[in-house]
Amino acid sequence: MAADVAMSHDDVRALQGIARRITAEPTEAERIAWREQAVTRLNQTYGTGAAQAFRDARAFIAQDSRRAKILDAKGLGDHPDTVLMVARLARQARIQGKLK
Repeated sequence: MAADVAMSHDDVRALQGIARRITAEPTEAERIAWREQAVTRLNQTYGTGAAQAFRDARAFIAQDSRRAKILDAKGLGDHPDTVLMVARLARQARIQGKLK
């Protein structure tokens, strides 16, 4: 599945590392804090294109239910590092014509 979304070995290792650091189900407060950090980092990375990067990331996840299932595990999809990674992968998919 990683190859399907053009994840590099480094991306896979990074995602595994994030998952390992999340030792317990995050609280709602932790999820909210992560989401706020993700918004800040999207804005820093994509500037005025941050909202589109977020929409692309959501569309990218929606393309395959397996992606959503993985990201739902342990709150992985709310973690700011994951959000940035998915946004980058979504942007690559859009450039390659794989995301409509």
